Amino acid sequence: FLVFSLSVLPGCGDTTGAPKKSIGAPVSSKNTLYVANGNGGKLLAFDLSFLDTLLSGWSPNVSPGRQFPDTVSGPSGIFLDRTNDILYVANAAQNAIQIYDDASTLSAPLTASRVISGDLTLLDEPFGITVDTTSGRIFVANKGGNTIVAFHTDCAGTLSGNIAPCNLLRGDLTQLDVPRALALDSS
Repeated sequence: FLVFSLSVLPGCGDTTGAPKKSIGAPVSSKNTLYVANGNGGKLLAFDLSFLDTLLSGWSPNVSPGRQFPDTVSGPSGIFLDRTNDILYVANAAQNAIQIYDDASTLSAPLTASRVISGDLTLLDEPFGITVDTTSGRIFVANKGGNTIVAFHTDCAGTLSGNIAPCNLLRGDLTQLDVPRALALDSS
């Protein structure tokens, strides 16, 4: 899917301070728009230098500056930690969270620095993802399981492999019904 909106969403997808420009998806300090492209099964990165022409009424047809990685078959959610230059990807097709260090310099072909997947993770079509960059806690909305799971090194020891979540939000009282997106106010 492609999320592209010109409305200002303060803090959307980022807890590391006010983004330079917010247009519906995380923007890195290098003015890059990262897109989870479901039909193409790839992540795309666009240089936002075209934005001024877009706002003036002209819709450019530009190629992404980077397409990565070829190993993502169903990216559904992304979170960019600008401070630590880490890109987190919720991959619904593979029931996995893929973590890419040095996001600002990534290019294809590549593999994730770390992958959270397997039976113990309780990932079931992970769709939305957000990270509390202060604590390092990863929150994931499971579209298929109507749950929110949280991973953290304090209880898991690592953020890689077949690890159990530290916390699980589920049940009738939660009113979770196909959760898809998350935003975190950690203040």
